[in-house]
Parts: sequence; C-alpha cells; structure tokens
Amino acid sequence: MRRFTIPVVLGVLATLFVTALAFAAPRFGGRGPENVWGPQEGRGMRWGLGSITLSDEQKAKILDIEKNFLTKAADLKAQIQVKVLELRELQLKEATQEVAESIRAKITEILNLQEELSSLRKDMYQQILGVLTPEQLKNLPPFGWGMGKRGPEGFCPRFF
Repeated sequence: MRRFTIPVVLGVLATLFVTALAFAAPRFGGRGPENVWGPQEGRGMRWGLGSITLSDEQKAKILDIEKNFLTKAADLKAQIQVKVLELRELQLKEATQEVAESIRAKITEILNLQEELSSLRKDMYQQILGVLTPEQLKNLPPFGWGMGKRGPEGFCPRFF
C-alpha cells in the first residue's frame, strides 16, 4: 500500500504546484487597467492612441465615433452570422450542382459582408485620425499588422 501512496501524493503535489504557477503568471490580452487612455494599457492602445495625450473633447469625439461604428458593425455581424448559418444548412444537404452553386453564392455574400465590415473599420480609423491635431498625428506611433513588439515584451495593436 505504501508503494502506491507515495507516487499518488507526489503527483497531486506536482499538479497543485504547476496549477499555482499557471495562476500566478502574468496575463496577456484583455482590456487592461481602468485608465483606458493611459500610455501603456487599455483601450487607448487599440488605435495607437496610448502614447499621445488626448483632450477631454477628443476623447468624447473618439468615443462617439466608436459608438457609431459599433452600432453599424453589430448589424453587419448579425447579418454575417445569419449567412453562416444558412451556409451550414446548405452544406448538410445532399451534394448536387444546384447546392454547390448555392454554397458558392452564400460564401460570396459572406465575403462581401466581411469586406463591408472591414471598410467600416477603416472609415472609423480615418475619422479618429481626423480628430487628432497635426502634432498628435506626428507623434502617433506606427501600428497595424507586423508593427511593434509582440509577446511579453510589448503589445502589437491589431487593426485590419
């Protein structure tokens, strides 16, 4: 009995130790601390705005732009979800030429809606840039795909 107990106890202790380490590790991702306009964290970094100082008026305008975008984007995302469900229903049908053409058409509709959503994001970003002063634009760091540090050392804002 003793030969069996010691390995089990050691296994349980090792599992608890690894679990404790996992919970103690720093978190990556998420929305950041409460100060969303701070220099290194929160929502201001999403558009690359964390490194510049924004006035209260600029913050309010940017929030209005984001709110407008989110209401339009919610409608597009709902349409995309409906089209995806319709596509899945088509994929469950027996394979015929008509079904294949319907699937291609549905995929095209989904891609068009996704392109419209991407265009809406780009328009919102251009509106946000329109709120900034020329000096703020000059101090705005480059960001987008492939820009900035990645992993534990830094944060690379994803936009497009």
